[in-house]
Amino acid sequence: MKPLRTPRAFTLLEVLLAMGIFAISVLGMMTALNDTLNAARDARTGQRVRGELENRLAALEDVELREMDRVTELKSPALTVRETIRREPVITRGRDQLGGFWRVSVTAEWMTGGEPNREEAWILRFKP
Repeated sequence: MKPLRTPRAFTLLEVLLAMGIFAISVLGMMTALNDTLNAARDARTGQRVRGELENRLAALEDVELREMDRVTELKSPALTVRETIRREPVITRGRDQLGGFWRVSVTAEWMTGGEPNREEAWILRFKP
């Protein structure tokens, strides 16, 4: 008569090893998910900031050209916007200076993840 085989079970060491591998893989996935969410938030904030810059620059295109420097604090997103109009000397390749040009610029500064960010949009306008 053949000896009866007893059903084999996992040892405690095998179970603990499997749980450790599972925990490490879950930790890695959670870290990747957190990084992805942070990147999406930063991209969304950057998109809002660029939209704000474009809107403010478009509004300044029709303003009378005179020296101006105005700072505005926005709450959502936490943003500092500086609108500036100043004379801009334009130098040609022949080293001649052209007059009548004005630099209209909008600069935004904000914090993302504890790091300062800065973005600027500007145009040159001519007024003889």
